[in-house]
Amino acid sequence: MNQKGFTVLELTIAIAIMVILTAIVIAGVSSYVSKSKDLSIKTNLAMAEASASYYFEANPTGSALCDDATFLRSYSSANALGQGSCVAKAPIVAGSYWCACVKLTGTNNFYCIDSLKAHKTNSTGCTQCSDYACD
Repeated sequence: MNQKGFTVLELTIAIAIMVILTAIVIAGVSSYVSKSKDLSIKTNLAMAEASASYYFEANPTGSALCDDATFLRSYSSANALGQGSCVAKAPIVAGSYWCACVKLTGTNNFYCIDSLKAHKTNSTGCTQCSDYACD
């Protein structure tokens, strides 16, 4: 008997191999997507930090940084990818203190920036910003 085509067993093995390879590729790609979102959060917070510097140069006695439109553009872009908070207070004698924190997407960690130019990753969340500095 001269048969043409594939048997059911051969097709099943071929499909199983394709499913396994697809799962491997999807797992690899999803980690890169998560890393790129985290990088975007950090970049947007760095831009927010620059906006905060300009804000306090123009408003040295202000404490409404978290409501400033320029600051909010960058901070909101970062916050859209994670969950976060921003706190600011009026200056004590000289200087203004603020802190912004956003949860990273790839882990359970948070990325925090503050008026002291600190850029830190922590696992306790934005409560670390309670003293207006990343602890």
